[in-house]
Amino acid sequence: NFLTDKLHELHLSYMDIWNCYQENWFYFGNSRQSCKNELLSAERDCRRNLEAIQQLCQITVDRASFTNGNYFAFINLFKIVDYLEETIKLLAKIYGKHSNTNAIYKMDVLIKRALTARNELQNYGNRSTTKIFKVPTHISEKESYTPEIELRVA
Repeated sequence: NFLTDKLHELHLSYMDIWNCYQENWFYFGNSRQSCKNELLSAERDCRRNLEAIQQLCQITVDRASFTNGNYFAFINLFKIVDYLEETIKLLAKIYGKHSNTNAIYKMDVLIKRALTARNELQNYGNRSTTKIFKVPTHISEKESYTPEIELRVA
């Protein structure tokens, strides 16, 4: 359950970052005409990172039932976080050069989310201090949903 939740969380972050990447299409497309190598390099690296994240998510799901599937899921999730962080930093640099303050704050939120995910993955063995949210099977059926916090001891 923990790995599935983390994969969903990281995939949501991936979608947010992909949207940010798409919002920069004008900067990237414009760089082709002016031959700004830095932007071309950032575009290429962002695109590669996002493609790698998508492949890692799919591999993680496809191989979850394999022998040692959880072991490889942890490895893939750490790689996903690495790619997310790198892409966020690239996009933040582009936003910084264009003085887009709102987008820079968005990148701050996204990097904090990625760092939190990394921290939770690293501290998985120390479950006695980790708060786990118990989500009902059909959350959409609850009118005023508040998650139950349950402490799990390793």
